Amino acid sequence: MNKMTDIILRFSLALLLLPSVAWASLVLSPTSLTGLTVYQGSSTTASVGLSADPSAPSNLYYDITPSGSGTGSSAVFYSSDCPFATAAAQAPSCTLTVTVDAFGLAPGSYGPVNVPVDYQYSDDTDGSGFLISPMSGSTSFTVSFQVLAPDADGDGVADGSDSCPSTPNGESVNVSGCGASQLDSDNDGVYDNLDQCPNTPAGASVNASGCSASQLDSDNDGVYDNLDQCPNTPAGASVNASGCSASQSADGDGDGVEDDSDECPNTPSGETVSSLGCSSSQLDPDGDGVLFDQCPNTPVGEAVDREGCSASQLDTDADGISNAIDQCPTTPAGESVDAQGCSKTEQDDDGDGVANDVDQCPNTPAGESVDAQGCSQSQKDDDGDGIANDVDQCLNTPAGESVNAQGCSKTEQDDDGDGVANEVDQCPNTPAGESVDAQGCAESERDNDGDGVANEVDQCPNTPAGESVDAQGCAESERDDDGDGVANDADQCPNTPAGESVNAQGCAESERDDDGDGVANDADQCPNTPAGESVNAQGCAESERDDDIDGVANDADQCPNTPAGESVDAQGCSQSQVDDDGDAVSNDADQCPNTPEGESVDAQGCAQAERDDDSDGVANEIDQCPNTPPRAQVDGTGCPTQEEVLDSLLDAAGGDEQLGATSEAISSSCTS
Repeated sequence: MNKMTDIILRFSLALLLLPSVAWASLVLSPTSLTGLTVYQGSSTTASVGLSADPSAPSNLYYDITPSGSGTGSSAVFYSSDCPFATAAAQAPSCTLTVTVDAFGLAPGSYGPVNVPVDYQYSDDTDGSGFLISPMSGSTSFTVSFQVLAPDADGDGVADGSDSCPSTPNGESVNVSGCGASQLDSDNDGVYDNLDQCPNTPAGASVNASGCSASQLDSDNDGVYDNLDQCPNTPAGASVNASGCSASQSADGDGDGVEDDSDECPNTPSGETVSSLGCSSSQLDPDGDGVLFDQCPNTPVGEAVDREGCSASQLDTDADGISNAIDQCPTTPAGESVDAQGCSKTEQDDDGDGVANDVDQCPNTPAGESVDAQGCSQSQKDDDGDGIANDVDQCLNTPAGESVNAQGCSKTEQDDDGDGVANEVDQCPNTPAGESVDAQGCAESERDNDGDGVANEVDQCPNTPAGESVDAQGCAESERDDDGDGVANDADQCPNTPAGESVNAQGCAESERDDDGDGVANDADQCPNTPAGESVNAQGCAESERDDDIDGVANDADQCPNTPAGESVDAQGCSQSQVDDDGDAVSNDADQCPNTPEGESVDAQGCAQAERDDDSDGVANEIDQCPNTPPRAQVDGTGCPTQEEVLDSLLDAAGGDEQLGATSEAISSSCTS
């Protein structure tokens, strides 16, 4: 059997056997990575182990995908150290190195991110470097992580809030990011981690342990050194308020002032002292004018402070360089200094205002402004494109894109300067200064309604598709030549006078004739003339006019000239115009409105048979007494009645009494 035949047989056998292999899966451990933290702008790694199915035979081989990334997140990816054709028995020695890259991620929690791991497997190799009839498989693991804000000194306080950015590793800090080695709570010049007396009074001088005389009791007698007049009291001895025991209450210097009251216990023999036990040589031995001088050996002529110390004798920051020549008078405690009294944290070789020990750009050109890391724009390249920020015209170039001398990639270049990158600019030659849309096109380049007229000159920007337009981009359906608000194509009155209101058909009152009488609505005083009737210049037919304004139309008015104000009947006639009895006297003047036909009448419309000149109620025609006195009672002939005559006689005779006397006289006369 030759080698080729052997390979073919093996391949065929593999095809028969592999589909039934149930133990070909890879096992990941762990399958979930949690609790990972990474600072913004950095990365971290973790490991995931690989193992084969426990029941897999030793001649099973795997080909594991050497690298991959998380689903939907390029921030999580892995690499594998598993060699090609890894035997099942070797799989536990392989690992996946998982990287979480926080470059470009904001602080916060992320995940779980699913990371697939693909592989192939077969039951054997033939030594040719290929798996025989490989099968595909896939597994996965998840990653959850938290991105923290940058913290250069790792003290748990983000750099943006850290008042002490160089905290020693492992030191506990306060909320401002400062550890005990960086704080001096009592401002005595000794950092808190070295200060054995943390509450030193303001201004008090202290020793290397941060303790002032008011905080020390060197002889342990219960009296602080600043009050102790007997600083070497024997151990256990009782002392007075001045710190002196009975054995110390003598006059040790023989100046006549007992030690417990002697403020100058070592007065030279023979010198005159004050009541306090001090001689002139003890009050101001260096002649600087300060008694009880804390600097008793001040060089002659040097100015001193109230404690009697000159600048050459003081070293406020305790750095070993006197104040007189110390160029950095507030050096932090414990830092080594140069001959000028400056430590590394205070030196600034390039003069940019950022100390050497934190200056990431130590050679900043003179005069350039820098950031908190001491770097100027000419030294930074924020987008990593190889072009310094100060000349980079495209500061946010995507990673990996090639750029030109101005630091701009193809996706950032804008040849026509309209603010839209070339690769998406649909109008690459926009005239300078014109505003553009998201596609890089100005109004002069766009034709939104596709009518062939650019937007900037198109007075009708929404022309319906397919309609012909004029030079202004307007179709008939959009033009309104007479400016009446109705488009030409719908305007039935295309020449409406300016300013007139129109209806939906574009016609003003001056153009409409609703009743079809030939007179326009705006001049038609009779807008509802019946069809077919002739009208006058005002558009009114006879049936609509009332010339005498009596409320009866001309065509029905039988009295067309009725005087103004007179009431008329249904025929339009007033009483002054009618003569109901036909006597030629109008009703309004006819005192006899029912004169029989054919009789002559007077001016009052009364015939002889109707007149009663004496007003006795009997017409002249039958009145036999035509001049009857007023109010006289008459009979049917118009003459006074018998009673009326007697009454008249009585009145003439003087009344009833006179008539009675006359009657008696006549009677008497007749009796005689």
